[in-house]
Amino acid sequence: MDAAQFSKLLNLLYEGVLAPSAWKDFVNELCAQTGCDMAAVTLHDFANLAPDIGLSVGVPDRTLHEWKDYFGPKNPRTKEIGGILERNGQFLSTGDPALWDSRVRDGEYSDWQIRRDLYYSTLMVVRGTSGIASVSLMRSRSQKPFGPREVSVVKPLMPHIRRVFEIHSQNQALRAVAEAERMALDRLDAAVLAMDDAGRVMAMNECAERILSRAEVVRLSNGKLFAADPPDSKKLEMLVTTAAKGAGSAVTLRTAKSAMPWTIIATPFLSDRVFSRRRPCALIFMLDPLRKPSSRSASLRTAFGLTPAECRLANLLHEGIELRRAAERSGMTFGTARFTLKTVFQKTGTHRQSQLMRLLSSLPGESL
Repeated sequence: MDAAQFSKLLNLLYEGVLAPSAWKDFVNELCAQTGCDMAAVTLHDFANLAPDIGLSVGVPDRTLHEWKDYFGPKNPRTKEIGGILERNGQFLSTGDPALWDSRVRDGEYSDWQIRRDLYYSTLMVVRGTSGIASVSLMRSRSQKPFGPREVSVVKPLMPHIRRVFEIHSQNQALRAVAEAERMALDRLDAAVLAMDDAGRVMAMNECAERILSRAEVVRLSNGKLFAADPPDSKKLEMLVTTAAKGAGSAVTLRTAKSAMPWTIIATPFLSDRVFSRRRPCALIFMLDPLRKPSSRSASLRTAFGLTPAECRLANLLHEGIELRRAAERSGMTFGTARFTLKTVFQKTGTHRQSQLMRLLSSLPGESL
């Protein structure tokens, strides 16, 4: 493989860090340079309990399903490869299932490979901190086995595949954290917006989207916030600008539809991501004075599967009402209330009323 070919493969491989769809371009080019019919990228946990297929080229869907559902977790080479990965961090082999070492040969698995014409293979496996990734290049029986030339193509790529897999794993972890943070923000009763140093909105939660879509108090135009009442727009602009420069403050805005003022709070957000083209510099919080807080009952139903009757009883107890009185308020007999409370304990993982009260106090929302 000449330098231009190797450079092309590396460019496609590292493009996959920013755009995972580019991985397929890399695999297609690798197939072209090694002359193979089929290829697959698979991801594994360390115990190989739930292997997954990242992408494939030329492999029939039926073969992919059989591998993922049965033969992937059953791979008899897991221990052999795992031991080498522990020592070296990577594993490379070529061959065909009929010639596997008898110590790792499994009749059912190798027979399946032969039956599906996954006959000749080059297998690259790398170990990262979060799991294992493998790239399998395969040829049908009608072709020739992989040889030294193919090894000379794939071997220099191994450290780079390992590095890209590590970066990919880190990116996935960051995305998961970002998704969790976004979900948490969407559960808030306040609108939250992130602003850059030019006063443009970079991100917002669902509550903010609803408020801006109504445009009753604040509206969005060309990425910037404006007050519905034009004279207030200057106050809003100064609020954002001041926060972006490092000083938090607040303003109140009034609307014709609400006698109560809206409170808009800005706080600086200091980030050390100095090389980012755009980065948030301020957080804006908008509090709707007429918005009803979310119901604690909704949290109980979503998190623990409580029925409306169970939610009603739990909320009455949380208000300090004695069980017998709470039963009357709920239209239950005392015996039914006691049984319902036991069911609430089971569903919430609590054992005493005091534990249940602490749990309810920690949940968002009010007893609506």
